[in-house]
Amino acid sequence: MERRTARAGRLLGDRYVVVEAAEDFRHARQGMLVATEKADIPEGGPARLAYLLKRMVLGPTLPSAAIEGERLPVRKALPTLASDALSSVAYGPEAGLTVLAAAGVGALAFELPIAVAIAVLMILVVISYRQVVITRQADGGSYAVARDYLGPWPAMVAAAALLIDYVLTVSVSISSGADALSSAFPALVALRLPLALVLIVMICAANLRGLREAGRLFSTPTYAFILVMLALIVVGLVRGLSGGVHHGLGVYPPIPNPTELLTPFLVLTAFASGCSSMTGIEAVSDSVRSFQDPPGNNAAKTLVLLGAILVVLFIGVTLLDVVYGVLPRPGGSPTVLAQIARDVFTGPGRDFFYVIQFCTTLVLILAANASFNGFPRLCAFLARDDRLPHRLSAYGNRLVYSGAILFLTLVAMGVVALFRANTDHLINLYAIGVFTAFTLAQAALVRYHLRHRRGHWHRNLVLNGVGMLATALVDGIVMVVKFQRGAWVVLIIVPLLVLVFWFCGRHYLFIRERLPGRSGSPRPVDPITSVVPIWDLDRPSERALEYAAGLGGELVVLDLTPGVGVGARVQDLLAKARAEGRPACRERLERGAPGAGVGALLQLIDRLLGEGGRPQVTVMVPDVVNGSGLPGLLRRPRSLRLKLALLDRPRVVAVSYPADWHPRRRGSDGQRRPGPRVALVPVAGLDLLAARALRYAQGIADEVLAVHVATGQPGELRSGPAPGPRTRSADDPGGLPDEEARALAGSWEEWVRGAAGLDPTRPQPRLVMLVS
Repeated sequence: MERRTARAGRLLGDRYVVVEAAEDFRHARQGMLVATEKADIPEGGPARLAYLLKRMVLGPTLPSAAIEGERLPVRKALPTLASDALSSVAYGPEAGLTVLAAAGVGALAFELPIAVAIAVLMILVVISYRQVVITRQADGGSYAVARDYLGPWPAMVAAAALLIDYVLTVSVSISSGADALSSAFPALVALRLPLALVLIVMICAANLRGLREAGRLFSTPTYAFILVMLALIVVGLVRGLSGGVHHGLGVYPPIPNPTELLTPFLVLTAFASGCSSMTGIEAVSDSVRSFQDPPGNNAAKTLVLLGAILVVLFIGVTLLDVVYGVLPRPGGSPTVLAQIARDVFTGPGRDFFYVIQFCTTLVLILAANASFNGFPRLCAFLARDDRLPHRLSAYGNRLVYSGAILFLTLVAMGVVALFRANTDHLINLYAIGVFTAFTLAQAALVRYHLRHRRGHWHRNLVLNGVGMLATALVDGIVMVVKFQRGAWVVLIIVPLLVLVFWFCGRHYLFIRERLPGRSGSPRPVDPITSVVPIWDLDRPSERALEYAAGLGGELVVLDLTPGVGVGARVQDLLAKARAEGRPACRERLERGAPGAGVGALLQLIDRLLGEGGRPQVTVMVPDVVNGSGLPGLLRRPRSLRLKLALLDRPRVVAVSYPADWHPRRRGSDGQRRPGPRVALVPVAGLDLLAARALRYAQGIADEVLAVHVATGQPGELRSGPAPGPRTRSADDPGGLPDEEARALAGSWEEWVRGAAGLDPTRPQPRLVMLVS
C-alpha cells in the first residue's frame, strides 16, 4: 500500500527514504482493499489509448455507490421510459388506417370504433401493469411475474416475446423517425436507411453514458412532443368543428381501385395493426429499479401518467384524421400525421408544421430509448436466473448493462438494414410479442390473487381476468391476421429463444452439479512434475528453467536445440537454485529432434502422464514481454501455438513465464536476492475449482493469497442503507457490497480448514477482498 524509495542527499553520505502512498488502492479494513479509478487505467500502449477514447465518449467511470444517485425521479422517468409508447401515436393510427384504406372509403367508417376499442385495451393493460409493479416492487415485468406464479416455461415465453418486441421497437421507431424527417424534407427519402443506422448508433452511445445522462437528453424532446401534439389536437379540433375544413366531417377523398374487400377479417387486421400503439407500456415494469425510492410506487405513478397521456393523444389523432379526411400515402411519405399538421396549420401559422415534424422525429428516434432501458434489464434478469450468459447481468463503467446495450444495437441495425428501414413491412412483425407478454402477466396476477387473497382481491381478480381474456383475444387475432404478412417469423423465433434459455439453464445446472463445495479431506500437496521445452538457449528459456528448478519435485527438460551444452546449463541453474535455498528437484533431460514442433512436446506429456503416479504435469512456456496486444504474440508464434494446444488438455498446467530483457535486481555482491514466492488465486466461490487452484498454489509458493473481487452488481443484496454524500466517500463500500462476497467471507475459515482439502503443513491461503 506504499512505496519506499531510498535516495541520496546533496551532501556526501546523506541518505533518506521517500514513502509514497498507493493511489490505486486503499485499505478499508483488515483484508479488504478498495480500488480507485486509477486501478483500471492502463499504464501505456494501445490499451491506454483505448481507455482514453472510451472515457472521452462515455465519461469517467462511476463508483458502484453512485447507483443511488443515478436513479430517476418520475419527471425524468416518464420521458425516458415512456417515449416509445407516447411516440407510437405517430405510426399506430396510420397502420390501422392503411389496412382500411385498401378496401375503399366505405371501410374508413370503422376507424373511430377501432380506436375506441384500442383505447379501452390500453386502459386495461396500464391498470394491470400498475398492479405488477406495486405487487413486486422490482424489475422483471411480465417475465418475473410469470416466473413467480406460472412457472419457468410461461416465463421464458414471455421473456422471448418481450426481447423480440424490444428489438422491433427500436427498428420501427427509428424507421418511422426517418420517415417523419423525410416528410418534412423530401430530399432525404433516398437516405432513410443510412440515416436510421446512424441514429441507432447515437442512441446507443447516449445510453452507454448512463441513466441520468439519458434522462437529461430525452426529457426535453418528449415533453416538447406532448405539448405540440396537444396543441395540434386542440387547434385542429377547434378549426375543424368550427367550419375550418372545406368538406363534411368524416368525408374522405375517393380511393381509386381498392385492392381489398370490406370483411370482418379486414377490420380485425386493421385493429391488429392499430394495436402497435400499445407497445412500450411494459418498459416501465421492466425498469422499476431505475426509479427513486420507493421504486414501485413511483413506477405506478409513471404508468398512470403514461396511460392518460397515451389515450388522449391516440384518440385525438384519430379524431383529427376523421375530421380532416386524411389518407395514407404509398411509401409512407408524407405520413398521415404530417398531412394533418399541414392542413391544421395554414396561413401565418404554417411554420408550426415544421416544429411538429421536428418534435415528432426527435421523439420517434428517442422512443428507442425505452427499449434501450427495458431490453438490458430484462437480459440481466434472465442472466441472474441462468437463462442467458451471466456477463449480461454485470454493470459497465457507467452503471448500465453495457453488454446488452451493444447487443441490442447490433441486432436492431441488422433488422433495419434487412427491411431497408421500411416501417410498413416492420409493423407486420409488431405487437405479437407485447400482447403475448400482456396475456401471461395478467394470467400470473390472476393466479396470484387466487392464491394470496389480499386486499381488494375480488376487484383486482375481475380486472386482471378481463384484461387477460381481452389481450389473449387480441394476441390470437394478431397471430392469425398477420401470419401471411410476416408474423410467422416471430412465431418461429420465439420457440428458438425459449430453447436458448433452456439450454443456458441446463449448462449452468450442469456446471453447478460438478462444482461442489467439498473437495475431500486434507491431504499433502501432490509432487510437482515440471516440463520445460527449450528451442533456444535464450533469456526466456533460462528464466523458465530457473523457475521450474525452484519448484522442487521432478524437472524434465526437453532439449530441442540444434547444438549441445543444454545439460551442463541445466546443472548450473539447479546448483544456483539449491544455493538460494530452493527445494531440491530430480532433474531429467530428454533429447528431441532439433527444431521439432509442438507435437514432440505433446508426445512427451502423454508419456509422462501414462507412466502413473503423476496427478498433473506442469509445462513451463518460455515467453517474452514485448508489449501487449498482437505485436507481443507475433514475436514468438511458437509459444502461442503451444498455449492453444495445451488449453483443453486435462491434467496439464500450462505456466507462461513472461521474461523481459532486463537483468534481475542484484545485491551489492552481484548475487540475486531471492524473495518469497507469492501465489495469487482469483476466487469466485468456494467450489472444487478454487480448492484445486489453492492446492496447486500451496505446492509452488511460500505465501498464498486468495483474491475475491466484489463488485456489488445489481440484483444482489446490499448491506445497510445507501451511502449519503456526507457519510463517507463515493468509493467507500461501507462493508462488503454484495451477497456473494459476504457469503464467501463468512464461510472462508471453515472451508479452508476442512472442505477445501488443503495441506495443513503448507502455507494456508489468506483471503483478500478487493472492492472494485
